[in-house]
Amino acid sequence: MKSNSIRIAAVILVCSLAAACVTSGPTGKVSEPDKEEAARLNLDLGITYLQQGKLQDALDKLRKSVEANPQNPSAYRVMGFVYEQLQDPARAEQAYRDAVRQGPDDQQALNALAVYLCVNADDVTEPLRYFDRALNLPEYQNRHEIFTNAGRCAMKRNLELAEQYLRRGLRLRADNPQALYLLADVSFRQAQYLQARAFIERRLASGAAQPDALWLAERIETALGDSVAAQTYRARLLGDFPNSMQAQQALEAQRERG
Repeated sequence: MKSNSIRIAAVILVCSLAAACVTSGPTGKVSEPDKEEAARLNLDLGITYLQQGKLQDALDKLRKSVEANPQNPSAYRVMGFVYEQLQDPARAEQAYRDAVRQGPDDQQALNALAVYLCVNADDVTEPLRYFDRALNLPEYQNRHEIFTNAGRCAMKRNLELAEQYLRRGLRLRADNPQALYLLADVSFRQAQYLQARAFIERRLASGAAQPDALWLAERIETALGDSVAAQTYRARLLGDFPNSMQAQQALEAQRERG
């Protein structure tokens, strides 16, 4: 009797994990609540497999989630990311677009599609339109991230517009390391070196130093003519991140300056 109970429990567990054992009514048709539960469980499993690096298993579960509930933008959004990891750009873009089609007011779906389009295309017109759509929706807790993503995207074509996005994001989270770094970079490219210094100092005070921030700080101080500060940042870069691309760039720049 005990053995039989264990077998039944095991079957229930497998059904829960695979989201394949849904109940049906007298006609044998799966009810809508059961379809929604199957979709949710398969989405959760897909995310778990993705976290484990099991991309094909993740894709299989996400497809089942979409079959059970074709109107859930989250499943398409995660599927788009999986296709990216599988280096299938056509299906990745389609999945992101499907996420927005099913969730036209879903900020995460809009943000994901915009980021994908910005990374994979030179024209920023369309991705910025999706960023703006997301930002025009009611606020949510990670709104500053969309401003930062939009600012990074705008940097490809319009530094002034990029600065506007980034400053708006910084007003929502004053210690956002990415926004501070990008604003320092925008200011440096605009030859506003004192402003760039202020932003990079705030960036380095906001969290652990990264090679890109130290390399930018070195170039800012060089542009300002402060060789002592530039050398200090260069020494930190070479000491903490000797194998980084930025360290190699700093060495090459130093050799060129003599």
